[in-house]
Amino acid sequence: MIRRPPRSTPLYSSAASDVYKRQHEIASIRQRHDDGALRRTDWVSALTLGWGFIAVAISLAVFGGNVTTTDATHVWSWIGLVALYALAHDTVFAAATGSAVPTQPILVAMLLTVPLNLVPILLLAGVLLGAMLNASSARFTYRIALEAIAAWHCMGPVLVLAAFGNPSPSLSHWPIYLLAIGAQFVTDAIVAVVRTLALGSSVRSLAAPMIWTFGIDLMLAPIGLTAVLAAGARPELLILLAAPLGMIRLLAQDRSAHLEQALTLGTAYVEVSTQARVDSMTGIANRRGWEEALEALEQDVLDGRVSQIDVVMADLDHLKITNDRYGHQAGDDLIREAAALIRRMAPAGAFVARLGGDEFGVLIPDPASPLAATRMVADLRAAMDPTREPPLSISLGVAAAPPCSTITDAVEVADTAAALDKASRRAGRDLQAVTPRRRAADTQAPPSERQPSAGRSDS
Repeated sequence: MIRRPPRSTPLYSSAASDVYKRQHEIASIRQRHDDGALRRTDWVSALTLGWGFIAVAISLAVFGGNVTTTDATHVWSWIGLVALYALAHDTVFAAATGSAVPTQPILVAMLLTVPLNLVPILLLAGVLLGAMLNASSARFTYRIALEAIAAWHCMGPVLVLAAFGNPSPSLSHWPIYLLAIGAQFVTDAIVAVVRTLALGSSVRSLAAPMIWTFGIDLMLAPIGLTAVLAAGARPELLILLAAPLGMIRLLAQDRSAHLEQALTLGTAYVEVSTQARVDSMTGIANRRGWEEALEALEQDVLDGRVSQIDVVMADLDHLKITNDRYGHQAGDDLIREAAALIRRMAPAGAFVARLGGDEFGVLIPDPASPLAATRMVADLRAAMDPTREPPLSISLGVAAAPPCSTITDAVEVADTAAALDKASRRAGRDLQAVTPRRRAADTQAPPSERQPSAGRSDS
């Protein structure tokens, strides 16, 4: 009988686990970018979007209109905004749902103080300058394109503000500003979907990180607007923007240090957790893993995610005899061979575990065929070789839920069936052992003492 222990409290919190998974995902993508191990679709989408933006930015700067100001103060302010944007672009604030960079206040300041036709090219300069702060081994053309993709989000606000005649900064224009930031989010979402599909990922995975990022941008945008209303295009604007950016950068660095600790802890936890649930001899799950799989599947049944569970219980025969006759190393080898055979014969998606010395269990959720467990048992019996030394023979039992009311009941029924199979095998072996001895005794006895053979009568 399989008894399930009470569910234990996880050693690692779900929030930290989310961060751990997200960090691994980010690290994996970055590693692919740095190594250049990219698919054709990665290259096509990156080069098209990245270099496409570069072409648009240059075209707007050259042909989009004349720059009327020649004030050196304004020019230095633009250069300062580019430097602040590069610093903000290099400040990554990571969280469980994704990561964001605090560039929104700088973008807003650019949109409201820089000629609109120059905003894309200045933003591009800021992005590329920020990228230079981090070394990468990726190919130059790909890396430039990849960084330039991040600048597409400025095109939505540029178009909206241009459509309304680029009004001077004022709180009375808040409907236009809301429309501009909405256009920014739409542009961001389109580019993100294209890149996600090119990377072979699911678009659904974008929802949580994009909502979080848009929320951050929406809260940071008023900082840029307030700074522009207070200082205009004067150099004081840079000070008003640099102060909150510096604070965010310090917080991001502290956050990054904590995430590194969480990642280290998470890696250690996963390794320990895996070791605690894997049988060291066979490499399949152990009893603890089996108990947790049972609990998880029972919850899946209650939630309606799984409707049918087939159970196969297996009991290795002759283990004690093998240990006594050939030594414990031979017994261990027999266990490994049985585990490998069971795992090989189990259908796709099955959970295989070693429950004890010679006992194994298989859980088959929503089997592809009603006969999946029966076929597995038939395949196992066909692969056994009880005549070899040491013999490979396994007693087997099958059950399912339904018709059993619970998975635990199905395990008990299958366990009982395996015990009956073992008993019948043992009885058959005993009969085969007794019959030759009886025949030998009959041959050696005097004719008058010999037992009559079955189906014959003395006449």
